[in-house]
Amino acid sequence: MGLQGKSVLCIDDDQDFLILVKKILENVGMHVQTSLNLGDAMVVLSEMNPDVILLDLNLEFESGKRLLKLKKRHPSLSKIPIMVCSGENKKETVEKVIALGGNGYILKPIKQTHLIHSLRRIFQGNERPVYKFENQKPPVKVSINSNLLLLSETKCVVRSSLKMNEGQALDMESDLFKEENINFEKLVALKQSQPSTNGLFDTTLSLVGLSEDEIRRIKNLKSSWSTNER
Repeated sequence: MGLQGKSVLCIDDDQDFLILVKKILENVGMHVQTSLNLGDAMVVLSEMNPDVILLDLNLEFESGKRLLKLKKRHPSLSKIPIMVCSGENKKETVEKVIALGGNGYILKPIKQTHLIHSLRRIFQGNERPVYKFENQKPPVKVSINSNLLLLSETKCVVRSSLKMNEGQALDMESDLFKEENINFEKLVALKQSQPSTNGLFDTTLSLVGLSEDEIRRIKNLKSSWSTNER
């Protein structure tokens, strides 16, 4: 089943994520509406019935699970499939989402082909929340105490002397994260490292294995860290 002409409401408090998803889905012919929070989303839903909703679990100041709970109580919402997009790679989180009525679960950072394939499967009624990282190389260790360039709840960019390949796992030590008691199962390079200056490389890493509480703390940490870096 194609996606041409289908409508989607994407709810996420990350504006960059919304821009990315909007571009991906409009390129395959979907009509895309976006909301930064559940309040705005409910206004949109009062005016339209999208064919599918993409929902972030860890919205600022609220949980996306609230919408899943509302879905069970509102007949109009109950007919709309909801696919969760989250940085949480925990079996219990996926099971909770499905128990609450979620129709799919896709791990952030998203890949274009995975997102499109998952949406097609939802419309076919057989989306299954299965995620794994394949063909990973043994982890390498690096300290990024002074080399953190970008931080979000799903990824970070580090500058170091290491040149990494896509899919390579990293064992990272950072005083910034230790102070906040934030732990990762692993970090995985989303793409090959790019040359920077002075023989260094910039690497974009996916943060894997964060709990819901740790993702919230990452969001708070991102704000304070960005302010201190200015």
